[in-house]
Amino acid sequence: MLKTLNFDKVLGMGDFIGYQRDRMTDKQTFNALQYFLRSQENKNERFFIGVYPSGTHHGQDSPNEKYFDGSNPLYNKFYNYDFQLGKFVDFFRRSSFYGNTLLIITSDHSTFPSTEYKKSFNSDSRYFVDKIPFLIIGKNITPEVLDAGGENSLSFAPTILHMLGIQYSMNYFLGCSLFDKTCTSPFSHLSAIGSDYFNTGKENHVELIQNNSGNELIKLAERFYNISG
Repeated sequence: MLKTLNFDKVLGMGDFIGYQRDRMTDKQTFNALQYFLRSQENKNERFFIGVYPSGTHHGQDSPNEKYFDGSNPLYNKFYNYDFQLGKFVDFFRRSSFYGNTLLIITSDHSTFPSTEYKKSFNSDSRYFVDKIPFLIIGKNITPEVLDAGGENSLSFAPTILHMLGIQYSMNYFLGCSLFDKTCTSPFSHLSAIGSDYFNTGKENHVELIQNNSGNELIKLAERFYNISG
């Protein structure tokens, strides 16, 4: 799928040694990212690289770091991810890239609200729609916490463009920058999981839209489903 997005190169686990079963561990993934960055240090070329760790996916346990006695796979995998990510962030801050590169940490979806997850994290989530991280690290970035106000991940790309000073360039993104208090998008509080649609709002409010067949906004959103394949 990634190869259809016109990236210059797509690296898979077959490009590296020692992957586990059908995936690389998070430790291997972040080590591979360090290896790639070191290969770019003397090239003086701009680049974009996206990395997709999968160690926190549903049903996984950590083969590396364990949380306390290691009896809870959910605690293990999130603790391990935090540990491996922390090591990479330390590397990034010491590297030559820190002064001119943005490190963006996010997720493609929230954690599936299984019975085990809700018990382990004292969660009352009812749906597979929840908060996800959006962290931006760079040398000249002043630490700040922004309240997204229940907006969805359509805000990510416009926010990054805003930080780069090119927010007014022609683009096809549907959301609004989190820094832009005048921009509005009808899709910013609409999330879809399969054929189900949800409204998201402040204070982690998530509401399933009932009887959505006549909803004009959903009809419009489904047109983009068709465009995206």
